[in-house]
Amino acid sequence: MEPKVDSVRSNSAARAVLCAPSVREPGWPKAFLLSIVYAYRLMIWNSGRHPATHGGSRVVALLPQSYTSSIHDQEAKTMIGSSDPRWTEGFTSLSNTRLHYAHAGQGDPLLLLHSNGCSAYEFQFVIEALARQHRVYAIDLPGQGDSDPLTAHWTYPMYAQAVVEFMDRHDLSRATVLGTSIGGVVCLALGQHHADRMRGLLLVETPIRAAQAWAARWLAVESNFALPVQPFEAVASRIRNLTPELHLRWNIDRSKAGAHTMMDAMWAVREYDALAALAQLAVPAFALLGSNGPVGDSRQALEAKLPAGHIVVMDNCGHFPMIEEPASFTQHVQRFIERL
Repeated sequence: MEPKVDSVRSNSAARAVLCAPSVREPGWPKAFLLSIVYAYRLMIWNSGRHPATHGGSRVVALLPQSYTSSIHDQEAKTMIGSSDPRWTEGFTSLSNTRLHYAHAGQGDPLLLLHSNGCSAYEFQFVIEALARQHRVYAIDLPGQGDSDPLTAHWTYPMYAQAVVEFMDRHDLSRATVLGTSIGGVVCLALGQHHADRMRGLLLVETPIRAAQAWAARWLAVESNFALPVQPFEAVASRIRNLTPELHLRWNIDRSKAGAHTMMDAMWAVREYDALAALAQLAVPAFALLGSNGPVGDSRQALEAKLPAGHIVVMDNCGHFPMIEEPASFTQHVQRFIERL
């Protein structure tokens, strides 16, 4: 049966994506000025008057002039995303919002949920490999990416309900769901409220903290998300293989979400009892952490709940192992799914 969606369009120039929390560092005023340059170039690009309108060169046209030589040297269009004609993007209307998604592959369904301030293309370097064995849907969470903006506060049970409605629209009776960071918190809510629809859950760099622990680090949280546009140096301190075009995508997607939506998602995390949700989990689950990631304090809670061998720590990775080590990340995900 064909999926019930509003529209689907070919993803002939898939967007490079890298979006998630970083730290605020000196230099943000310069980044703010760069954001104005980005916005102007986006306006010109969208108006159709910019001469660079073919394939990957569209994205290069949005970059500061000093970046373009390095991007051309790296064959930027191959970094932008896959040219696989099987890739599609679409929109699915739900009862209270509309979600954007990217889709590839056939087989058992695998849903990918991104981190805060990101979009579906956080997974751009792993979607093709995963799609060789799975029917992959990478979903823009409500209020983020190209999904409809939020009009009120969303809780994590609400995010979980949106994922289940998405599954209904695409005739997916059950699915494996992988979530990164806040996407992993959505996974916990799915296991808590919709266990019968879950084949398995994969928690990637997922924060599992009590409200008091969040309160103690709230200034750092606000510093991360109150300014959507961040300078290259700040982002590079979190991502060892950051490139100019990925930095641009970082700022584009954080700006699409906006500070208020990102902070709303963090308040929802603070208010959600992730420890209780994990303790009540009755769905097969695995966890993947980066050795240098910011959620190492969650490991104890994961080890107390998950069976031996259900937690993997990827060496020399931070919060974004699907970006830093995509081949290894894909292998771990495949092994997890094979054990379900």
